[in-house]
Amino acid sequence: MFLCSGSLIQAQDAEGFYVEEPEFNARVYMLEAGKSHRDTVLLVHGLGDSGSNDWSDVIPALAKHYHVIAMDLPGFARSEKGNHLYSPTRYARFLKWVVDQYSSYRNQRPVTMIGHSLGGAIALRYASMYPETMNKLVLVDAAGILHRSAYASAAVHHRRNRLSLLNMTSTRPKEIGQWLGDLIISSENVSLPVDEVLSSPRMRALFLRQKPSAIAALALLQENFSRAIYELHLPTCIIWGENDGVAPLRTGRLLYARLNSSSLDVISHANHIPMKEQTAEFNRLLLHRLTQTTETKNQSEGSFTAVKNIECVSQKNMHISGSYHDIFINKCRGVKLENVTARNIHIDNSDVDIYDSQVRSLQTGIVVRNSTLTATALDIYAETGISTSASKLDLAGVSIQSNKEAVISSGGKQSTALISVSKFQNGYIHGIYKFPDNKN
Repeated sequence: MFLCSGSLIQAQDAEGFYVEEPEFNARVYMLEAGKSHRDTVLLVHGLGDSGSNDWSDVIPALAKHYHVIAMDLPGFARSEKGNHLYSPTRYARFLKWVVDQYSSYRNQRPVTMIGHSLGGAIALRYASMYPETMNKLVLVDAAGILHRSAYASAAVHHRRNRLSLLNMTSTRPKEIGQWLGDLIISSENVSLPVDEVLSSPRMRALFLRQKPSAIAALALLQENFSRAIYELHLPTCIIWGENDGVAPLRTGRLLYARLNSSSLDVISHANHIPMKEQTAEFNRLLLHRLTQTTETKNQSEGSFTAVKNIECVSQKNMHISGSYHDIFINKCRGVKLENVTARNIHIDNSDVDIYDSQVRSLQTGIVVRNSTLTATALDIYAETGISTSASKLDLAGVSIQSNKEAVISSGGKQSTALISVSKFQNGYIHGIYKFPDNKN
């Protein structure tokens, strides 16, 4: 049963109250339930007007077993709003104050943090900054992990409005939505320095109308989580809606592949808010994962035996899995390589998706010519990682360990690579890159 509080609701056994917090110097609405339990679970909501109400169907289930803390983040719902930089890092510092003041960590018992959408990104940033305070991390359809231009591509692919991420906010002025949408679609063409807009109260007022949801969305899209993902060793449960068009499932698969100790559960017939759309299944999975031990994955190279080749010539929608010596793809559309291990992959005049695969070569791992390559959670161990000519690459969570270059251009024609949270050699890569001809 729930009680109304204005246009929002709260669990009957939960206690709602206001506090003054120091990070934004704001009055914040807090919610506590299950106070008799020793271990604390913190719930962090996403963009939108609902705030902590996003968790209204989850709190009663959790409160039977845990001390539950939820809040309306500063700038959202019942909490005080202002013209502040509402970034994941600042929200993480705010949450550290909450943990220190109200959670079981006061008694040296680490907490579990569950974040949805924007809240998932905030929880991930918090975990990277304060891992010693945490027992477990839960990411639910976390947004803002891929490079912002990759989100634009996903929106087109899912035939969603290009402002799908921003439509989760209460921002109404059309020009703000259009400006942010243009930033997502083609950020490299924005003449305004985005970091300067975010850091300046005057610029936030001028271009973002001091709207916390717009500021938070833009700050999220500027964030780079590469180091947090590759270096975090905290047990992490990932729960995702199968049909999420805001934070595509590709993101969940990337997180599962790159977080060293993680699990992934995909909820069928759910979109971006699975705890509302498939509540019973979400609560079942969540409670199960909170009591389970998440094993650390072995991410070593390993070994494999490949004695055969496979080719795709002038075909559509071919699905390839298994171990091969060489994979040849020429004039094919909609090819998917999933759970593949190969010595070499050759792609010509084709569009190809690669998921959860590995290439180990004594030469060049992947050769891409006049093609479109989308790769997620791909490992390449080779003399040279990728050789590309006149192609478009979309690489997310790709790790390349090479003796020479990670990516080179060949054939005299330029290629463009959109790279999200990837690791080439020992460096983290997150941005848009152009590869000229490598003649020398």
